[in-house]
Amino acid sequence: MERKMEYQGVPIRALAYLIDNAILFALFALFHFLVFGTWLRHIPNVATIATDPICLSLLAVYFIYFIVLEGTVGATVGKLICKIRVKEINGNACGIYRASVRNILRTIDGLVFYLVGIILIAISDKKQRLGDKIAKTVVLRSD
Repeated sequence: MERKMEYQGVPIRALAYLIDNAILFALFALFHFLVFGTWLRHIPNVATIATDPICLSLLAVYFIYFIVLEGTVGATVGKLICKIRVKEINGNACGIYRASVRNILRTIDGLVFYLVGIILIAISDKKQRLGDKIAKTVVLRSD
């Protein structure tokens, strides 16, 4: 018997995202503490943050975390805890390419405190944000 796809909305996805960001923040703070002796010593000027090598490295780690985990496992640690997964629209594994597309487009979905993504999820029959629509992915319940 084929199981119905249970598309996941904003609350559970937001919780998973908060968990992932807490994990990443802890790792970034630990890295900063180990490298600089305190995690507050290296704070770049707002005008130079886009070219700061450490900030760029942390941004790369941020994207790699989401892309690699969603592309290989189908879920980040936060998604696993919340029992949700990223899949292709047809239910197949997401893969690195689709995970890359959906996460690069997170920069647009995240505009205005994620209002863009929240609105798109709310009005979509498959509860997709822009990154999901373009990558042809969905977020499903995984039991």
